[in-house]
Amino acid sequence: MRLLSVVGTFLLTVSGFVPVRALLPLIKRSCGPRVLPVTRFHDKPPDGRDHRVHYNTSNSHHSCRTSPHHSHLYHSNTDTNRTDVAPTRRMKSLAPRPRSVVYMAVAMALHFGGYEFLRNSCLALFTSSHVGFHNPAAFPLANALVSPFAVLLLLAYSRQLARYGPRIALCRSTAASVLWIATAATALRITPLLGTIGKPIGQALILLTFLFQSSYQYLLYTQHWSFVGSVLTPDEASRWFPVLAGASSIVCTLTGSAIPYLVPRIGLLGLMAATAFTLTIALFSGDRAYHLAQRYGFDPSPPIQASTAPAPNVRQSPNDTEPTSLATHGRLQQAIDLFRRVPTLRALFLEVLSFQSLNTILQIALVRTLKTEIPDDVARSAYTGRLYAVVNACSALFQFGVFPFVLRRLEPRWIWRALPWGSWLLSLRLVGRATSLTGVATAVVVAKVTDYAVRSVVYPMAYQPLDYHSRYVGKEVIGVFGSRTGKSGVSLLYVESVFVYIYIHACMCRVPNLCSHQCTRWLALRDRLSSLTMLGCTGLPQLNQLALVAASLWMASTVWLSRLIPTQADAQARVEQRQQTQKAQQGGQPTTAGRIKLE
Repeated sequence: MRLLSVVGTFLLTVSGFVPVRALLPLIKRSCGPRVLPVTRFHDKPPDGRDHRVHYNTSNSHHSCRTSPHHSHLYHSNTDTNRTDVAPTRRMKSLAPRPRSVVYMAVAMALHFGGYEFLRNSCLALFTSSHVGFHNPAAFPLANALVSPFAVLLLLAYSRQLARYGPRIALCRSTAASVLWIATAATALRITPLLGTIGKPIGQALILLTFLFQSSYQYLLYTQHWSFVGSVLTPDEASRWFPVLAGASSIVCTLTGSAIPYLVPRIGLLGLMAATAFTLTIALFSGDRAYHLAQRYGFDPSPPIQASTAPAPNVRQSPNDTEPTSLATHGRLQQAIDLFRRVPTLRALFLEVLSFQSLNTILQIALVRTLKTEIPDDVARSAYTGRLYAVVNACSALFQFGVFPFVLRRLEPRWIWRALPWGSWLLSLRLVGRATSLTGVATAVVVAKVTDYAVRSVVYPMAYQPLDYHSRYVGKEVIGVFGSRTGKSGVSLLYVESVFVYIYIHACMCRVPNLCSHQCTRWLALRDRLSSLTMLGCTGLPQLNQLALVAASLWMASTVWLSRLIPTQADAQARVEQRQQTQKAQQGGQPTTAGRIKLE
């Protein structure tokens, strides 16, 4: 209750409802003596020392005896409630490997739940007529800038991964995200007090926050899935991936459904503060997962020491399970060599590129239609929150009720081939029809449910049989750069069409003595660009045609990818062979971390 009080008061403070001094008494009370639950460790670490807690319940106060280096963790002068011990005991009863997966799943769910807050607040602020951008070309132009911004984040992540490994890279990237969002929310609260220069500064902050919001999600969740995919085997992944993805969908459904009730109370900046809070908890949960992995000997990061050691640069075949030494190349050359060596990464890159192009086209159509039919910022944010709540609810139902049975009976390659059909048929139906908010929203829901419910499960499974660099470096390149390139490419095409339309319109105004044939051609070209850019026309038939083209390209890329995806038995054999090779190289014995069983 103390923590909830601090969090609630913090959100109200950022939103401007209560003064900052209201936080001080709550913080003082929360920093008082705390009671830590008394637990038993059922697993011994590799050092063989006994870390169990011995307690005596005969007295009113629990007298705890621990090993000398852990005695300070259990010192307390108050009674310990037995109801607080039970949940921790149940968590400790799990083997370390499934326990680490649970911690990482909690981090991933909190990340996605907070992303719902940030996405709705950034979209409402960006399209706001008061503090945002009201030009029709502003949204696609911002999307075109996402790819260069994502490249900067990717370079920073790759540097951290190469120097410190995946654990430190995840901690620092999550902490940087918390700092960015909290700073942006605070600065946007101050900009109205700056007078005339406050609006341009606020617009610049909104643009930077929008660019960050469009990139950080992929940067973090690909790291979460990389850990889970490295810890679990393909057989375990076929049972657990739908459950983990469904848990994230449930959290997103709850947060998305709460947006219409939170916005009138805490405002859009309060939603940003809530995102920073959820990411803070996700930071500690993800670090705990890596702590268990390192403590019990199933950490997926040890190959990084071997790969960065000086060794001859010997090229391997695509079927080899371990990569060559990449230390003598630059980061760009590393990525190029990696994609040349592993054809599955090239197919995944094209699949992500085509799907994100389709997703961006539908998103542009949704934003423009929302701006036209719902001009109010708060109402538009509430509608977007309800829309994504429906998406997440449908995804959760599909992940828990349908997809686990489908995944046990069908190979992933057949699931990949069936993915684009829903969006392709809906895009074909929309071609030649008047665009409405309901039609565009339906197309967005179908694409998002396909992404959240199916792609989010089979996509990380495609990386499991691959080597360490493919699972971490290649996955980040595809997840961050590939997805943002697809989004930026379509947006750049949209922006260029706006400028071409303006140029044609200016030429026709300057040259009135055009022949009838040339005038007809120029008018036809201007009308087609008008229907695409919405400059002078309220319909979006050209966007529907582009959506159909993108869906067709997505279908072709999934067919090519499905030919490279191995069967479940083959993937399981590759993972077991890789694990045996790593244990032999480390000179260790098989760990007793346990296997995850789901009956």
